Amino acid sequence: MEQANLIQQSTEIFEKISKLSRSLNNFLVKIDGTPQFHQIYDTLLQMTSVQEEIVNFRLKKIISQEHPYLPMLNINKLKQNKADKGLGLQQLCEDFLRERRALLKILTALPEESWKRTGVHETEGHLSFLEVVRRMSVKDQQLISQLDALLAEII
Repeated sequence: MEQANLIQQSTEIFEKISKLSRSLNNFLVKIDGTPQFHQIYDTLLQMTSVQEEIVNFRLKKIISQEHPYLPMLNINKLKQNKADKGLGLQQLCEDFLRERRALLKILTALPEESWKRTGVHETEGHLSFLEVVRRMSVKDQQLISQLDALLAEII
């Protein structure tokens, strides 16, 4: 069942970011101001911003509305909106974890038929709830690999 795999992947992403957050906390003074710090910050900013947008303005709409409109994401605008809040690296991690925890609650409680519900993407047409979660998971895994590589440079 693909839903169970996606829930598992979302849980693993939550655990990886949680572990990364603890590691960053230990090395924050050492890495502050380095190019790696800025790359880590930018990656977490993107993950948090996009996750917030997808959960609040895509997944929740697909569950509650019939075939809602899903505009394309403007990642730079989302990142800028989040950056304007002036959050630190640890706060970004905490925000990501809080949002992911809420997403996991939604995913585990969602009836199977809700995973098939669709929204209408601006350029791609109908996308199911399952497909939106799958895409988010794939992208998160790519970004976590980047974070792991950046952290390995520091440690």
